[in-house]
This record gives sequence, C-alpha cells and structure tokens, in this order.
Amino acid sequence: MLSKPKIGEVYKGRVKVIKDYGAFIEFLPNIDGLLHISEVMWGRVDDIRQVFDIGDEVEVKLIDVDDSRKRYGLSRKALIPKDNR
Repeated sequence: MLSKPKIGEVYKGRVKVIKDYGAFIEFLPNIDGLLHISEVMWGRVDDIRQVFDIGDEVEVKLIDVDDSRKRYGLSRKALIPKDNR
C-alpha cells in the first residue's frame, strides 16, 4: 500500500543527494523531498556536508507540497526544540 505524503507528518528518510543548498531525502519509497540547508537545525549551517553523508538516516517533517511540480519541502529543525537561551 502506497502512502500519499501529508503536510505535518514525520518521516524517517535516507539522504540520497547532497547539494550546496540542501539534501534530497527519500522519505517514502521513490519519493524524494528537499531538506533545505536553512531547515537542518536552529542556527546557521555553512556546509551541509558537515552534518550529513549520503546514506544517512534522518527524521524529517513534511512542511510543503507542490503537487503540480511533485516537489516536497522537508524540515529537520521543526522536530528540534528551539533553544531559548
């Protein structure tokens, strides 16, 4: 049974491709989403390659869906409590 991606759902995915602007995560079978570098964690990330390697498993939240272009936006920082210090 195939699942349809739903905004707000949390998925465990695998890093497939890393670019300067983020990582593409396969979060459902044959469905990839972009984890933009700004959505990796609270605070600045200068190089996403220092956080992830190809094949890493990562828990992400689906935050955006563009059905017409089959694009999915993911966030990891949405699952991390913001440090209020």
